[in-house]
Amino acid sequence: MKKYMILSIFLLLLGCGQSEQASQEADVTVLIKDYKFVPETVNVEQGQTIKWVNEDSALHTVESKNKEFASKELYQGDSYSFTATKPGTYEYICGLHPNMVGKVVVR
Repeated sequence: MKKYMILSIFLLLLGCGQSEQASQEADVTVLIKDYKFVPETVNVEQGQTIKWVNEDSALHTVESKNKEFASKELYQGDSYSFTATKPGTYEYICGLHPNMVGKVVVR
């Protein structure tokens, strides 16, 4: 039992380290600011990572309309990253404020 608890803690810590590293290696950053995505449209190459950073005091999410990616609720200072693996155009919204829209174009 003790072995499993130690292994679980180790795996949890390992996972935390990987997500921090992934969020630091963004190729493009989109700010969530004044109830807008800034910039509203980003162009990236396949394999690049987009990072959204919430600078508002309100909660926001990042949710693609085609369900390709979705964040949890982001508090002020939180971020969410997505690595574009397939070419295409990904329109997204804030699930809490659907008038907030953005677009990722992957070449």
